[in-house]
Amino acid sequence: GVKPGQNPTFKSRALDKLFPTLKSGKLNLSGAVAIGFTEQTVNAFLAPTARVNSQTSINVLADLLDRTSTAANSQATSDSAAAGGAVVYTDFVNTVRAHIGSGAVVNAKQNVDVNSRLVVPYPWDFNFTDPSEVVDRLSTGLASMLFTTFARNKAAGDKFALSASADIYQAKNTAEAWIDSGALVNTNVAFAVPGQMVNVNAHTETNLLQVAGATAGFGFLDKLMTN
Repeated sequence: GVKPGQNPTFKSRALDKLFPTLKSGKLNLSGAVAIGFTEQTVNAFLAPTARVNSQTSINVLADLLDRTSTAANSQATSDSAAAGGAVVYTDFVNTVRAHIGSGAVVNAKQNVDVNSRLVVPYPWDFNFTDPSEVVDRLSTGLASMLFTTFARNKAAGDKFALSASADIYQAKNTAEAWIDSGALVNTNVAFAVPGQMVNVNAHTETNLLQVAGATAGFGFLDKLMTN
């Protein structure tokens, strides 16, 4: 030990570095809470007054890539009692709409496409060949590259330990595509060619990996392992 007024010895400093989580106290608490709220709307449309003629294709596209990661992580140790918790709560609202308005006049010699697309990718689904994107993803931590949401708590005490975690993910994802009644699409015979098509498509894709973990341990060894 180190007596009052003395400088810490190399041995005591080394032990502090090696075992920083061995905390004393009758009751040590830890907690972490992460809350995420977003509301995003993407609209792509041809207005009711639009007059569009194309020698090739016309594409009305509303597109949203929603990449998120939310984490809460905490830990506590004590030579008596330790308790802790971690909570992640997210509520996301994403709306993507594409349409051609009533009264619009649209002609194309190839395809007329009206598409809305909303994708929530897996955290690891990004371009690994782009160095800047890789660095950006690494800067947010390894957990954000593996999990959409991550809640973790560890608690260890000699006499008592309590640990809990909760991971709540809520999302309302909506993709819509339509052509309003009254819109005139490929009605001009001057643009009529074999094989031309009108396509209307709405697509949503949600990929999640959520993790919630809690560990409670007793005794010196469990405290040592709480890191």
